Amino acid sequence: MDLVIEGHEIGIFAQIDCSKMTYPEKRNIFQMKKIHRFKQVPKKVPLIIACFVLIVLVIIKGIISLNNNEYSPVSKTVSESVINVKDAGAKGDHRSDDTKPIQKTLDLAKTSSTPIKIVIPKGTYKLTSTLRIYKNTHLVLEEGAELLRSHDNTIMVNGDAGAMYTDYNGHGNITIEGGIWNGNIKNYPDPFNAIGIARGKNITIRNIEVRDVASDHAIDINASEQVVIENSKFLGFKDTTPDHSRFYSEAIQISEHTKLGFSQYGVYDGTPSKNVTIRNSYFGASGTKGTTAWPVGIGNHGSVHNKFSTNIMIQDNTFEGITFVGIRNFKWKDTTIQNNTFLNNNRGIALSNPDGKGESSKTSNGIQTGLPQSGSNTTISNNIFQNTRRENIYGEGWPSPTNVAKIESLIISKNVFNNQLGGNQKPNIYLNWIDGVTISNNRISNAYRGIYLGFASNVTISDNTFENIGTDGLLVDEPDLKYQHKGYTNNIKIRHNTLSEIGRIGLFIQYTKGFSIIENEITTSAENNSFHVDNYSENGEIKDNTIITNIHQ
Repeated sequence: MDLVIEGHEIGIFAQIDCSKMTYPEKRNIFQMKKIHRFKQVPKKVPLIIACFVLIVLVIIKGIISLNNNEYSPVSKTVSESVINVKDAGAKGDHRSDDTKPIQKTLDLAKTSSTPIKIVIPKGTYKLTSTLRIYKNTHLVLEEGAELLRSHDNTIMVNGDAGAMYTDYNGHGNITIEGGIWNGNIKNYPDPFNAIGIARGKNITIRNIEVRDVASDHAIDINASEQVVIENSKFLGFKDTTPDHSRFYSEAIQISEHTKLGFSQYGVYDGTPSKNVTIRNSYFGASGTKGTTAWPVGIGNHGSVHNKFSTNIMIQDNTFEGITFVGIRNFKWKDTTIQNNTFLNNNRGIALSNPDGKGESSKTSNGIQTGLPQSGSNTTISNNIFQNTRRENIYGEGWPSPTNVAKIESLIISKNVFNNQLGGNQKPNIYLNWIDGVTISNNRISNAYRGIYLGFASNVTISDNTFENIGTDGLLVDEPDLKYQHKGYTNNIKIRHNTLSEIGRIGLFIQYTKGFSIIENEITTSAENNSFHVDNYSENGEIKDNTIITNIHQ
C-alpha cells in the first residue's frame, strides 16, 4: 500500500518498519502513531535509501510548516491528529486574549478529511468572543484548564452564525471533555449559554464543570440526536434579567429548534431533539457570592405543537438545592428518569405541558392552535427524594373545550420519598389529568399528603408504603367544577398498600366511576377514617383489607 504523509506520496518499498517517527520536537503538532508496513519491491532498492527518503521527507515537511507557521490538512492515514493550542499561539496566562489561536485550531476541522483532536493544556484562557466548534472534533481541556468568558455572549457553539442547517445535518461527531467553563458573570453579567448545540448528531460532553451562568443555560440542546452528557458539574446561576423573570432556567435544556429558543443558526422548523442521555452529573450551587443553585437541573420550558422531543434518559445524577424543580419534562415522549438523588430542592420532578394558550401551542409556522398537548411514556424509578419543599413529583395535563390532553403512560416505581417539608401543604405526588398510570413499590415517609390524583383514569396504585402522612394517604378528586361528573375519573385500582400513622384519611375517593380497594393494610388513629368513598363514586369494590383501629365509611 502507499503511505501518505502530510501531502507527500511515498512509493512502494520492501518491508520497511518506519514507526515512531515525529516532526521536530519544537513543532510536535502531529505524530505518526501507527506502524505502517509496505509491499515487497525488487531487491535492488537498498533498504537504507528507502528509510533515508522517508526521513528526509518528514524533516522537510516539518521545516516548511515551521517556517510558514501554518497547519496542514490532516493525513488520510492518521486516524486522529493531535493539536495543542499553545502551538498555535495560545498563552493560557489569564491576561492574553486566546480567542484567535484557539479558534484557528478549531477551524482546521472545516477542511480536514479525518478527525482532529485539540488539546488545551493547564492554564486560564481568556476569550473575548464566541468559539465555534465543527464536525469531527475531539476537544480536550486538560486538568487545570479553564476557559474564562470575557465577553457578553455564548462561550461555544457548534456552527456558524446565520447558517441554515436542516434536520440533524449540522456539525456533529463532536466530543467536548474536561475543563472549567467559567461564566465570569461578575464582570460580564449579560445572559448567555455556556455551550450551544443545534442540528448536531453524535455529540458527547463529559467531565466538564460549568461555573456561574447568567439567566440562560449551561448547555442548550436544540434539534440534536445521539447526545451524551456525563460525569460533569453544573454549578451556580444568577438571574440577571431586570424583572428577574428567569426563575425557570435549565442547566441543560433539551428542546425543539425555534428562532425564539436558539437563534444562532437555523432552520427554525421545530425539529425536536432525540436520543439524549444525561448521567453521572451534579447540579447545584457554586458558592460564588450572589449566585444560587440552578432553577432547573434538566428540562425545557417551551415546545412546538405536534413536535415531541423523544427518548430522553436521565440517570445517576444528583440535584441539590434546586430552586424551581430538579427535572422538568416539558411534553417529552419516551423518557426514563432513574437512579437519581434529589436533595433539598423546591420540587423534584415536574411533568409540564402546554395549556393551549401560549407560544408552545403554536405550530412551527407560528399558527396558534389553541390546543393543549401532553407528553407520554415516562418512567420514574429507583430515585431518592430527600427534604423537598413542595411536590416530589408534579404532573399537569390540560383540558380544553375541544380537546383533553392527559399525561399518558406514566410509571412511578421503587422510589424513596422522605421528609417532605410540608410548610406549603403540597402532596408528595400530585398528578392532574392523567391516564394509564402505575404507582408501585414506592416508600413515602413524612409527607403532608401521600398521593393526589385529579381527573385520573386507568390508574393502578399497588405495593406502596405510606408512613407518617399529615393528611390523606391517597386522595382521588375532580377539582375543576367545569369538568366534574363527566367520567374523566375512572378505573382506579388500589391494592396491596401499607399505610400507617395517617393524619386524616387513609384512602379518600371522590367522583370515581369504577374502582377497587383490595388487600391494603391501614393503621390510623381512632378519630380518623381508613376509607372514605364519597361524591358520585360508583361501581366500586372494597374487600380483603386489614384495618387497625376504626372504619368510617
